[in-house]
Amino acid sequence: MYAGSLKYCLALSVVTLAVYSSAIGGVFQFDDFLVIVENHNVHSWGAWWDDATFGIRPLLKASYTLSWTLGSGSFGFHLFNVVVHVANAVLLYFVGLVVLSSGSGLELEQRRRMCFVAVLIFAVHPVLTESVTYISGRSASLMAFFYLASFMAYVHGRVYDVRSSIIVLSPLCFILSLAVKETAITLPLALLLWELVLRPDGAVAWGRVLRVQAVHWLLLILVGVYLAAGERYQSFFQVSLGIRSIAENLLTQLHGIAYLFSRLVFVHRLNIDPDLPVFVEWHWVQTVALLLLVSVLSVAVLNLRKSPWVSFGILWFFLHLAPTNSLIPRFDVANERALYLAAWGVVFPLVIASLSWIDRRSLHPVLSGGVFLVVFVALIGFTVQRNLVYRCEIRLWEDTISKSPLKPRPHHNLGYSYSKVGRYEEAAAAYLKALQLDPHYAPARRNLENPRYREFVEHAWSGNEVCNNEIDRAADPP
Repeated sequence: MYAGSLKYCLALSVVTLAVYSSAIGGVFQFDDFLVIVENHNVHSWGAWWDDATFGIRPLLKASYTLSWTLGSGSFGFHLFNVVVHVANAVLLYFVGLVVLSSGSGLELEQRRRMCFVAVLIFAVHPVLTESVTYISGRSASLMAFFYLASFMAYVHGRVYDVRSSIIVLSPLCFILSLAVKETAITLPLALLLWELVLRPDGAVAWGRVLRVQAVHWLLLILVGVYLAAGERYQSFFQVSLGIRSIAENLLTQLHGIAYLFSRLVFVHRLNIDPDLPVFVEWHWVQTVALLLLVSVLSVAVLNLRKSPWVSFGILWFFLHLAPTNSLIPRFDVANERALYLAAWGVVFPLVIASLSWIDRRSLHPVLSGGVFLVVFVALIGFTVQRNLVYRCEIRLWEDTISKSPLKPRPHHNLGYSYSKVGRYEEAAAAYLKALQLDPHYAPARRNLENPRYREFVEHAWSGNEVCNNEIDRAADPP
């Protein structure tokens, strides 16, 4: 499986690196200031160690500390993210070979060629920019690196009967992925999914499977106990359950998952802060979303025997969205970085199915190649354009407002970005717009209490009831 893949891996790495070179010149954005720039726990190894004993995501923070202490600024952070993404593309190429080895009926060289095209399309897809170009999105891509390494180590051990790979290397990578982000808890289920859908011998010996996976499941149980007992995680769950009920969250996430699925197609509407509604009762939107998701799941069920690689991909998609878009409520209904691993489960079988159809129809290579070239170039164009948006705070939030005009947070963040470059009149207007949309939006209210905004508010917004209230508050702040 591994021999003969070097040229594909090199080409995949070079192209991915070239496309995402446009991300390396980006700046710190949004949560980057909270978790990196203003977080002294990641500014030195001593501070990191003191925090690691009781903190969360220690390996993710260690990666921030590494980038920070190298002293290369945002450039170093972005370069790290891009290199991780390139490594993930290579790992997914080999995952694809494993997936196609069962039930595809393709020759080895055909599998290599198709995996290369499929992963290349995935690697340059603009929906991944939030996980690669947005520095804080590293939590998704770095977790994916160790997750995929653990998955491949397990499969390698099972296929070639290498016990150390199953009970040592794979569990070790599993621990590392959990130390980056808790959503890696799905790994044991991904291993079961491989055994169930892609078992190379055609039958699952469940007793043996559970024995060889015992270390993974034991680690999962221990992590679950740790999460339940940890003070920070207890606080997180208490806050989460106070956001909305589980029933309301399930209603909301029907639409949330459908929205994320649609971002694979509507690449021109990518948004770092989407304005998605919270549903408290059944609505026609849920009906449409449910029909879409059931249709996709039906494709997985119908292809379990005929094309198991299709079923594996679709179930992989839903598996990787489960931790973030199912039971546990979150302030943000959906974020594109949740798609980093999930998207592969849709892109991969879709591209493979298209290539297989072309081969069966014996279409002229110029015609078929031209179609894929157009898609490939278009995706690169959208990715580069999205990367350029991330190069400037003001440009990012102006772009976000164009897509979420009724959400107060993007207006507030744009105002803050204006204030950092001395554009105070525009900052005041953005803060007041946030308060118009939500009079209780505290961050904008606090910022307007700064006396520097008083004259701009009076000049630009006199006569507006909400704004006049803010004028009074600015004159006599608490």
